Amino acid sequence: MDFSPFQNKEGVGAPAAQIARVQYSNPGAQALAQAQGETGVVIAKGAVALKDQVEQTQALAANNMYNKLMSEGTFELMQKKEEGALNITEDYDKLQKKTMDAVFAKYKGVLRYGAGARAFSEFTERDNVTRRTNVMRYQQEQLEAYKNTQYKNAVDVCLDNVLEYGGNDAAIDMAINRGEALAHGMYGAYGEERVKNETEMIARQAVGQAMSLAMQTADFKRMDDICNKYGKYMDPNQRTAALGAVRKHAQQEMEFDEAQEAIGELGLEATREQYREWYI
Repeated sequence: MDFSPFQNKEGVGAPAAQIARVQYSNPGAQALAQAQGETGVVIAKGAVALKDQVEQTQALAANNMYNKLMSEGTFELMQKKEEGALNITEDYDKLQKKTMDAVFAKYKGVLRYGAGARAFSEFTERDNVTRRTNVMRYQQEQLEAYKNTQYKNAVDVCLDNVLEYGGNDAAIDMAINRGEALAHGMYGAYGEERVKNETEMIARQAVGQAMSLAMQTADFKRMDDICNKYGKYMDPNQRTAALGAVRKHAQQEMEFDEAQEAIGELGLEATREQYREWYI
């Protein structure tokens, strides 16, 4: 039986090329896929932004911890005075390292990388420079104060020695020589004129101590000796007053001697106290 009239002239099966040209078209599904992809991007970006915010918040907490510890520690260091402040810059460096170690131990997860870590690093670097500069400045001020205190104490010892040895020439000379050495050590960097002025100031104080002692004991001879030998170191008013007292005393002595001689011619005697009652 001939089945040819019933056969497809194009062939029973469709060629593969024709199948390849067939395209699936569903606009709704494509839109959904695109929307889902965009949503994924938004979620990813949001997650990154949220992570950055968390890290920055933790970095801020780390900054607060650092600032609190450093402020308390620095304040304590800068309460030290003079001798106690001689090593506070070194102590500050130890404080800063200890504080950084403590902060990193608590916030190490956020301070090693990322925006929070960079912000923390920049803050602490600037803060450390400022604080350390202030500590060094304070240390220098206290060093100067300590030097001044020690210098004053040394000068006071010189002056005390003048009184201890009765205000004699040896004590005055020792105070002046020692004062010159102290002035060189303290003010040598400021020039010879400053050293000279400081030495003369100490000398005036030493001579003034000796003169005061002589006046208190009414030692007119010693007063006269001091005026003659150390007059250049004396305050002009003090020297004038001292010489005036010496002259007045000499005049009184001369008058007393004359009175004694006159009274003696009468066969009488009088003490100085009686003489003063009679003639002064």
